[in-house]
Amino acid sequence: MSWSLFTAIYCPAPEVRIAHLASEKLRGGKFRYTGEVLEVSKTRAPETRTAEIETTGAISALTHMLAESGRYVEIRTFHQRRIFEATVTFIEVAHQNDHHHTAWAVGFGPTPDTSIAAALSSGAQRIHG
Repeated sequence: MSWSLFTAIYCPAPEVRIAHLASEKLRGGKFRYTGEVLEVSKTRAPETRTAEIETTGAISALTHMLAESGRYVEIRTFHQRRIFEATVTFIEVAHQNDHHHTAWAVGFGPTPDTSIAAALSSGAQRIHG
């Protein structure tokens, strides 16, 4: 499989993407995550909103941000590796109500959290289209 075919399948351009993820450490093992949620559509202008959530980790924050946009995903399998100056995340996702419909997705980012954001956004696109 060529690299361009691999990325077209496993890293599709998502209609709902989380970018510019930032975190702030709070008390009690919690973090405040802030991210830009970009929604693009073929029928309307792109919309950007800021989402903020307090939770114990990036994956929980990201799945909640996607769910607020109607992109419910659950991670079934997770692998993450450092590559050079970046991180790659491989995930198998499913819709929470349909565990028979699964898809693999890949995300790249400068940090582990942004790599997870890219992978979850691509996974949500593969599941929800």
